[in-house]
Amino acid sequence: MRRLSVCAALAAALSAHADVTDLTQMGLEQLMELTVVGASKYEQKQSQVAAAASVITREEIQAFGWRTVAEAIASLPGVSQTYDRQYSYVGARGLGIPGDLNTRLLVTIDGNRVNDPLYDQGYLGREFPLDIGLVERIEFIPGPGSAVYGQNAMLGVVNVITRKGSDVNGGELAAAYQAPQSTREGPWPC
Repeated sequence: MRRLSVCAALAAALSAHADVTDLTQMGLEQLMELTVVGASKYEQKQSQVAAAASVITREEIQAFGWRTVAEAIASLPGVSQTYDRQYSYVGARGLGIPGDLNTRLLVTIDGNRVNDPLYDQGYLGREFPLDIGLVERIEFIPGPGSAVYGQNAMLGVVNVITRKGSDVNGGELAAAYQAPQSTREGPWPC
C-alpha cells in the first residue's frame, strides 16, 4: 500500500509538469508546420518535404499505448505488421514477406542507420535497440528512398527521433508487467 501511495504522489507531481500538445486541436496550417528530418536528412517543415512523410508523435504513442515501433507504424495506411514470436515483420505498399527480416526497409535512429550489418535486417519490434519511452516521434517515408539513403530503402525509411534530456522536466516513472506465457503487457499508470 505504501508503494502505491508513493507512486500516486510521484504521478501527481510529474503530471503537473507535463506539456501535452493535442494534435486534434491544431489547424491544418499548424500541422503543416511540424518538422520532418527523415525525408532529406535535414530538418524541414512538412509542407516543404518532397515526399509523403507520416509523423507519429510521442503523444500519439502514449495515447494508443503502443509498446514497439512496429505497432506504431502499422497504424499508418499501407503498412502491415506480422509477429512470429521472435521478430516483428513490417510490410509496406502491399509487399510483406514473412521471414524477410525487414531487409527492404531502412531503419534509422536520429538519421543513423541501425539495420543489422550481417543480414541487413531492420529491427522494429521488441528487438529494437531503443525503448519506446525514449522516442519523441517516428517518421515514416514510404517508397524508395535509396537516392538519399542508399541501400535497403526499397519499401521506405523509418526514422526514429529520440527525446532530448532537456525535454524531461524532473523525472519520469514507468512500470510494466508481463506474466509468463502471456502476451498481455501494458504500462501501469502511476
